[in-house]
Amino acid sequence: MRAKKLPWKIVSLVLLASIFLLRGCDTSKIAVLNPQGPVAQKQYDLIVYSFWLMMIILVVVLG
Repeated sequence: MRAKKLPWKIVSLVLLASIFLLRGCDTSKIAVLNPQGPVAQKQYDLIVYSFWLMMIILVVVLG
């Protein structure tokens, strides 16, 4: 059974939309990932801790 081919208009529209969406992912302007003070450092540590805890939960649930 052959897979259906996507029309080239849909594929090109999805690629174009993804280019515009990914263009806003400039990591140099993300203030959360560049803590400047003691409170910001604690918030950054909490974000990193939460991320890794969520990754562990994700592996347990999906694995």
